[in-house]
Amino acid sequence: MRKGEIFKARDKSNHPHPIVFLERLSESKFSACILSTKNTEGNIPMSEEYFLDLDETESAYSIIFNNSHLVPYRLFEKEDLWLESNEPCGKLSKKGIEFIEKYTKNIDLEFHPVPIWVDI
Repeated sequence: MRKGEIFKARDKSNHPHPIVFLERLSESKFSACILSTKNTEGNIPMSEEYFLDLDETESAYSIIFNNSHLVPYRLFEKEDLWLESNEPCGKLSKKGIEFIEKYTKNIDLEFHPVPIWVDI
């Protein structure tokens, strides 16, 4: 996983918004921020130039710009088990990563424990 890659949750009913991978925290945890299509609660509009349409093999990403907004000033600690797949569904451009970093620097992580569908 690399900074700027976009992923979906395994449990889309409880976690409908895609997330952007920011940094590996441990072998099984990472930090991420959330993308939304809603212009509510201070979400910040993004630009089409912040998203890549195609991956390295020229295949189309399923998550591209779509009235996209950043949920600002919130960083989440996620478990790898939270992800639907380790393959990204989208990716931010260099400008998109710079935009995200502007609103996620020096923010405390909010921990989200192991998803409820995982048997412990």
